[in-house]
Amino acid sequence: MKKTFFFLVTLCITHIAFTQINVDNAGNVGIGGTPNSKAKLLLKNSKAATDTLFGLHSTVENSNGNLNNPLYGAYFKNRLMNGSNPGSAPFYGIFIDNQNTKYANSTYGVYTNNNVSGYSSSTYGYYVNNIAGNGGYSGSIYGLYANNTSTFSYGSTVYGAYLSSTGATGTNHPENHSVYGIYSTVSGGASAKRYSGYFTGGKFVVMNGSVGIGKEPTGGLLDVAGNIAVNGSVVISSDERLKTAIKPLSDEKEKLYLLQGKSYKKVLPPIEEEKDSLSATGKAQEKEVVEFSEYGYLAQELKEIFPDLVNQDSAGYYSVNYIGLIPVIIEALKDQRSEIEEKQIRIEKQQIQMDEQREQIKQLVKLMGIKSIDKKAFEENGIESIPMLLQNTPNPFNRATEIGYFIPETVGSANIYIYDVNGIQQRNISISERGSGVTVLQATALQAGIYFYTLICDGKPVDTKQMILTR
Repeated sequence: MKKTFFFLVTLCITHIAFTQINVDNAGNVGIGGTPNSKAKLLLKNSKAATDTLFGLHSTVENSNGNLNNPLYGAYFKNRLMNGSNPGSAPFYGIFIDNQNTKYANSTYGVYTNNNVSGYSSSTYGYYVNNIAGNGGYSGSIYGLYANNTSTFSYGSTVYGAYLSSTGATGTNHPENHSVYGIYSTVSGGASAKRYSGYFTGGKFVVMNGSVGIGKEPTGGLLDVAGNIAVNGSVVISSDERLKTAIKPLSDEKEKLYLLQGKSYKKVLPPIEEEKDSLSATGKAQEKEVVEFSEYGYLAQELKEIFPDLVNQDSAGYYSVNYIGLIPVIIEALKDQRSEIEEKQIRIEKQQIQMDEQREQIKQLVKLMGIKSIDKKAFEENGIESIPMLLQNTPNPFNRATEIGYFIPETVGSANIYIYDVNGIQQRNISISERGSGVTVLQATALQAGIYFYTLICDGKPVDTKQMILTR
């Protein structure tokens, strides 16, 4: 009776098991589903929505606490054997296809959760080691390739790769541990392009130890295609201890006057995009031409004057260190200030001399007996604004005598009148020329005696002199 009971129990268990495990004629096994001819083992899990579903759940434990051999939760190895026609089909270590029709669920292609209590051990959420053999020269090798597309337009966030790292703090945790969001080490041949990080769209490239934003880095540790906005200060190292061969600027200041500033439109060279061998079209996206107005110098011209301020990148384009011009400009301004101060001192001295000369002219005019002076005109224009009548020479005279005068340009009419001692007018000499001049008076028709001559300008007497005619 007991044998019969155990036989029936075994038969029931076997029946239940074989309703979940199916084996086809080719030896392919399906658990929870019909075997697939392309897979030796097919796993299918369908349960209620409230349950946690695992396509494959693997637990590996080592109870010794002494791990001398690797411990794998799952180990997959694919080998493509030699053949005359390898084909172009994909070659996957693991292929994961998740389809989620609910909005609120999280969907993971790969989800890893590692808990490590050892201090010196390394923990990898996802570890990839790819090695390309000598046979494939043009293939692409990806440690991690992510291609995410969102068809929803309401608040969805799409990440190619999302990484969040948090380092522990507190008295029980040392502060010298390292926490990496992304850690990348790249090596290659001398002519190869080496990217620690390469991002297209809003392009960010880490290449050969340099960072490029909007372009591949070709000049300097940081190379930016576009404007840089700084909400703070840009600080440049200038410690005296880092400098040698220090000397004052001298000849460089004179070179500033050789510079020719320009206004121009700058057109940035197109940015080369890497072709993605796994993209749908295999074509790089065309970039818009960047053009904008600017003021500055032409690097090729500046190089002839200040060669130390011009650099050339690996692509052959020149750049200018405009900040390096600032010390030269400041020193030139300091020289100009010294020259201006010296000229101001000379002007002040000249002004003092002019004031002294004006006073001397006033005294001279007084000594010369000039009676009528336009003081306002004299203050504004000096001696050149004063009409003057000079003493005749020779005096006394018997045949002819010369009478000198000065008539300013501002005078309209000028005449010299000659009177005898009785006040009777004997002659009227009109003067048409302006400036210094001389008129000759002949003694003919004049009787010997004492005469007076007066200069009248614009109806106003300027001065009167006395002369003597002898026989």
